[in-house]
Amino acid sequence: MLVKEIEPLISQFEQSNWAKDDMQLSQSALVHICRRLEKREEPYQFLELGGGASTLFWKTICEDGSIPVRVTTMDHRREWASLLAQNTAYREEIQIKWCALKQVNEEEWEELFSQPQRAEEKWRECGHPLKASRYDFVTINNTFYQEIPLSCDRIDVLIVNGPHGNGRSLAFPLLYSKLDAGSLILINDFDRHPYLQDLERLYRYEEIYRDVRRYNRWVLVRIEDRKQ
Repeated sequence: MLVKEIEPLISQFEQSNWAKDDMQLSQSALVHICRRLEKREEPYQFLELGGGASTLFWKTICEDGSIPVRVTTMDHRREWASLLAQNTAYREEIQIKWCALKQVNEEEWEELFSQPQRAEEKWRECGHPLKASRYDFVTINNTFYQEIPLSCDRIDVLIVNGPHGNGRSLAFPLLYSKLDAGSLILINDFDRHPYLQDLERLYRYEEIYRDVRRYNRWVLVRIEDRKQ
């Protein structure tokens, strides 16, 4: 999309209270994703790990119809997921999924990264459910969504903005079969944990842009190929 096509959508979105969500991605992150999307007939498959204002921005994209998208948003906050679902209910292109969390130990973490081709299978067998009372601990380790409710074969755009802690990196082995050359990955708060180092264990990638000027620091990369 051209910047001149994106600006009206941003302006429309800014009129919504959702644009003030304190968990939001910065608007510049949304613009940089859109700039990499070309018009085509086949919908772009989005997966959001952690929903919020960005989810409602994709709703604006759907309403505009300029770029076909299909969005699956996963979130561990049950009430928040319910609210997002209510606000996107009439758009069949957007699916909001509440997902429980589970935690793995260091040995299990390493097994997932060392054998990413089998990570989905191993994920069903390892770890233990995390108590809901610990879901919002920002220092939680090795924690990710218990199930990954995806039906698509490929992810075109992955937005990594949840759950809390270093466990966001588990997306990289668990989605190994769905991330391929050309897939875009946006990582919010990318420098709080070694997310890029974890990504580099499994993929070769090109860094497109990083923004370190704001509280919400993010980086956008494009996958070149898998390493294994």
